[in-house]
Amino acid sequence: MSRTRSLVCIGVALLASVARVSAEDAPPAPAPGAPAAPATPTPAERLRAARAALPVPSAERAFTFEADVWLGEARFGVATYAAKPAGTKEHPRWEVTEHSETQGGANRQRSDTTAVLDRHLRVLSYERSIRVEGEAASTTKVAFTETGELRVVRTDPEGEETVTTDDGAVDATATLAGVIVLLRETRLLAGAYDLPVFVHDSGTVETARLDVRGPGTLEFLALKREALVAGFTLGTFAFDLYLDPKDRQPLAIRHVGRNITFLAKSLDVAEDVEPIATDGPAATAKDCGLRLALGLVTGDLALVERTIDWPAYHAASKERGLKEDDVGAFKEMALKAFSQLMQHIDRPKADAVVRGAGAKASEEPSADGVIVHLGAPFDGVRYRAVATDGAWKIVDFPLPR
Repeated sequence: MSRTRSLVCIGVALLASVARVSAEDAPPAPAPGAPAAPATPTPAERLRAARAALPVPSAERAFTFEADVWLGEARFGVATYAAKPAGTKEHPRWEVTEHSETQGGANRQRSDTTAVLDRHLRVLSYERSIRVEGEAASTTKVAFTETGELRVVRTDPEGEETVTTDDGAVDATATLAGVIVLLRETRLLAGAYDLPVFVHDSGTVETARLDVRGPGTLEFLALKREALVAGFTLGTFAFDLYLDPKDRQPLAIRHVGRNITFLAKSLDVAEDVEPIATDGPAATAKDCGLRLALGLVTGDLALVERTIDWPAYHAASKERGLKEDDVGAFKEMALKAFSQLMQHIDRPKADAVVRGAGAKASEEPSADGVIVHLGAPFDGVRYRAVATDGAWKIVDFPLPR
């Protein structure tokens, strides 16, 4: 018998032995008429028990989370999440607030939210305003009616008002700040919790899943530190939340799949301002895509033009049904389309955004080159690049997924 076959036989024998020991050591079956073991609580039942055990709002349980908002490896805004006690001794409340200011291209957007929650984190009132620089604000106000309905009043920047109601919202909470209040409760055990949450975008209440995972690691650029980790999923949106293991102060909120991170200012993470090289030929398939993305976010059409092999791009487009036969006319048409996609983010901040997309990029070989799929926020960008005499250029963009 060969050595390999001997090892297999020994392994089978060990497994059989373990099975016998496990069977011998297993607890006896319950006697007839004995009480059944308690059922494992569902995520909804676990949540109700956790809310019922929440202590009265107090200054000791309040928090303030001041964060930089990162898109990839670039700061592009600030945010503050906070909760403080409010109300009266007879009717204790939490007042939770969220504030953010982000820069997207030439536009700065500001969002402010204030909600009042009872001690069990049920939303009693909610108001959010969103203002794009140079425009009037849009507002959303939420309150319970006497019949228990959740009444949502929206006012758009033109002043037009719409009113909707939701009758299944009696136990709903609101805001990520409210979720953090729950997550900071030290008696909250690892496991899944189903939580009804008011959703601003839809104006309805939906069931979110809070997954308390326990000890883990927060990693961002060069930062690496221990943290308590939880996941929060609401519809198509998913977040990872990181708390300090000692005092459960928030450290970070990561928007999963969007490459957006809210990172505590106290962590003092430095932004990489090293510019992306754009002189000379692109040395890799990824490099030419980073140059394309950099041209689009900075408004540099000449950089976009240099990244593409136009005759090859024209030929690929013809294969997909393009009618235009002239390469020059096709190039003019394509550059006009690219120009409509452009933003005007200053360098080196734009470099940091693009560098983050490159760090999340994936590659796969094609017949004559490489297909590259950039990471967020350019995760819709997928192209094929080919090297000629060591110089990489894009020959097809965008590729169908």
